[in-house]
Amino acid sequence: MSALPIAEHALDPESIERALRAGRVEPFVARAERAEGVAGRRYARELAARAFSLADPGSVAIALRARARALGIEEAAIGACEETPPPHAVRVPLFDASAGEALVRMLWIEFDPAGGGGDRPALGARASAAFADALAIGAERAAPPRAVDRFRLVAARPRALEGVAIDGESLGAAALVSAVSLWSERAARSGIAVTGALRGGVIARVGAIAAKVRAARDAGCGAIVVPAEQEDEARSANAGIEIVAVGTIDALLEATLVAVRARRDPERAVREARALFAEGWRGYRWPAIDERLARVAGTLPDARPDLQIEALSRLAAARRHLGDPEGSLRVLESARAIAEREADAIPDAPLTALEQQRAMTELKLFRFRAAAQAARRAITIARRARLRGEHIKALGCAGLVEMGRRRDDAARACFDEALALTLRHAPEDAARSRVYLMEALGRLGREAEARAMWRAAMDEVAEDEPGARGKKESWVRTGWGGALVALGRWSEAREVLDVPAVHEALHEHPLPGLRARRHLGLALARGDDRDARERGLHLLASSTLAHGRALEPGLRSLAHVNVLVEAEVRVASARLDEDATARTRTALAALPTWGDAPRWLGAARGRVERALESHVELGRALQELIARCEAI
Repeated sequence: MSALPIAEHALDPESIERALRAGRVEPFVARAERAEGVAGRRYARELAARAFSLADPGSVAIALRARARALGIEEAAIGACEETPPPHAVRVPLFDASAGEALVRMLWIEFDPAGGGGDRPALGARASAAFADALAIGAERAAPPRAVDRFRLVAARPRALEGVAIDGESLGAAALVSAVSLWSERAARSGIAVTGALRGGVIARVGAIAAKVRAARDAGCGAIVVPAEQEDEARSANAGIEIVAVGTIDALLEATLVAVRARRDPERAVREARALFAEGWRGYRWPAIDERLARVAGTLPDARPDLQIEALSRLAAARRHLGDPEGSLRVLESARAIAEREADAIPDAPLTALEQQRAMTELKLFRFRAAAQAARRAITIARRARLRGEHIKALGCAGLVEMGRRRDDAARACFDEALALTLRHAPEDAARSRVYLMEALGRLGREAEARAMWRAAMDEVAEDEPGARGKKESWVRTGWGGALVALGRWSEAREVLDVPAVHEALHEHPLPGLRARRHLGLALARGDDRDARERGLHLLASSTLAHGRALEPGLRSLAHVNVLVEAEVRVASARLDEDATARTRTALAALPTWGDAPRWLGAARGRVERALESHVELGRALQELIARCEAI
């Protein structure tokens, strides 16, 4: 290709990074098809999965996705590029001066409720000024529902552009198109790249126009919008795509936006976002959910603060699941500000949900006292308003916080109350409460009560339709398996966990898959059969590879805790070799550093690091660190 000449047979490290930055996939699929040997095929598939996860949504052809699936490339990565782009997304040619090449990536503006989130990718001074000008001009063409300084520029795949210097004024026209599209509810036309600087009401010339035109062609765009004064230069690139020359903002918007406005229905927008949120872990949809919720939150009318708080609470949860608990907390603070400002207009349901999310985010930040306080507020609000479903969930949040604090009896009391409420009002949905309760009882050594919970939960599973049992059964078995491991019942734990329903979770669902992997791995590794022990160690060691993109970045540390468990088992049997030691060091480096994690984990992590060098008290140090990691 002209702008990015990457031959399939010449994927050297530099070419690989260039192709990934440009969102190219085909060279990596072709390489995987030709790869030989177990290690070669595995590396090629992993590289192809990375390329898919960095490709812009909607940019990879159906035939190419079919070739990837035939190779067994990670489904979550392929699914990432099948997401529907937001209606205000724009394809933008960028010129990377450091590499001397152009590429096209999808960008859009996004509501940043708390402010301070920063543009993604980072912009240089001139690009940042051009973006600010675009927002100001856009606000004159379509009234923004929020202050313009609460909107930022984001890339569909920010990680693809890490390290790319983005400066200059050429993204101004594209940013304007995205802003007017979002604020006027007129969708941006697909398949069109947009480049041009803004000079008042004129679309002004940009640099490297020929390279940008060729990059648009190579990215599969059918047309590119360019400044009118550069029409001849753009056509001389002989790229074989349509050149749309515009000289004014009116012409720019006419060429890039559809004429018909969507009809915004706040209730429907929140309802659809709510349904999407419920599917977050299926194929790892959190990035798309994050975008949708930010879009909804940024366009809801001021007259509906209740819907704003619900959208922001769910957005905070999505940010937490994406591994950004500090960003999650900023969003929650903005929601709380609305709740305080509109206290008389907010019903109790969104308020208790807000406090539940606050509890879970504070827990993720290892701020246990703040988490417990938020959980108590959620319980108080739900109980006062007689919101039984929210009351049950709030009690569950409180129990999880107490388990994170290693206060198992307090957790048991919360789960016990939640179960009692569930049995009175929705007995057919009691399995989840039983799961949490049986784990707490197992950790307390109360085997008979935990076993009663297990039997009752499995009776509930048996009442479901056969096709609907799998996920619930895997959760129930994982919970009981965890209780059995805590009780030291290794043989029974193997029988409970080594079944098809749990096997599917091990490979398909990061939750409960990672916890099931830990419990089954431990149960197998503690047995007498040598092959079973090796299988158990492998289950633990391979946790970081099991779910691919779905672990990035929110669950990565949880997978690494399983690696620490593997190390503890190996130390106990004097089998900690160099490879396992290297994995342990990697796992230590991958533990959370956000919030109060350094204070909660730091000393225990330091003891493990020192013990790895001295080989003194390593097993005890690992046990202490693993126990503290329960908060993860």
